[in-house]
Amino acid sequence: MKLNKEEKRQIYDLYGDEAVSSVEPEEKGFRRRDATEIFEELFGGSEGKEEGKEVRKASVVENKLVCGLEELYKGSKRKMKISRSVLDEHSKLTTVEEILAIHIKPGWKKGTRITFPEKGNQEPGVTPGDLIFIVDEKPHAVF
Repeated sequence: MKLNKEEKRQIYDLYGDEAVSSVEPEEKGFRRRDATEIFEELFGGSEGKEEGKEVRKASVVENKLVCGLEELYKGSKRKMKISRSVLDEHSKLTTVEEILAIHIKPGWKKGTRITFPEKGNQEPGVTPGDLIFIVDEKPHAVF
């Protein structure tokens, strides 16, 4: 739909400048959109989440995992006993103990991070945090 100057003037007189400028882009295949609409199109909207509610996660728990040079060179298996806070059926915090198996792979070095998702402490209203072990190398007698 092509508007001549007289039609544009009539639209301007009735509805103002905004009405005239919103008609022109439609002719060229463009339409005005809200910035939020564009952002949601590019990065995704709130699908899978309740409106206004964001899933929160408890803080991460980090522990050192001290390994000898031989363990880091050849690899090994370790069992670690952990204690963590969890909510019971009455929503009260209790401490539970678990044993986690850690498979140290050959070639790992100081600073390697081993993550156990949602094995950290739990708090009311949030999902449990992650438990992360950070490899540390203990001093060797020769090297």
